[in-house]
Amino acid sequence: MAYYLRKTKRPKGIYLQIYNSYRDVEKKQPRSCHIRTLGYVNSLQSLGIDDPISFYEAAVKTMNDKRKNERQSKDELIQTKSLVKLIGFFVVAALFEKLKVKRDLDLFHYSYPCAL
Repeated sequence: MAYYLRKTKRPKGIYLQIYNSYRDVEKKQPRSCHIRTLGYVNSLQSLGIDDPISFYEAAVKTMNDKRKNERQSKDELIQTKSLVKLIGFFVVAALFEKLKVKRDLDLFHYSYPCAL
């Protein structure tokens, strides 16, 4: 997944758009998704942007860096969780299955609502 700047030559001039490329898991092929329409280079220059192509390429690079940092922070968060804390669940689940008391214990889930 990455953002990129699409530059299309049209009769009026160069047309700029920001797209996101990703891989479609169902169709097993790369896809692109429209994110933002920027407009023609001439109209952007009249708004005060001297070189719109390099300006928006820098903006796209910033967007990609931001996404990369977010993904790294999520990966670090996943790695910092201790799996030792979750081992108890598997021990209890195996014990319930071995003793065949899961059906009896599931009855405790059906408690009556009480007013406090």
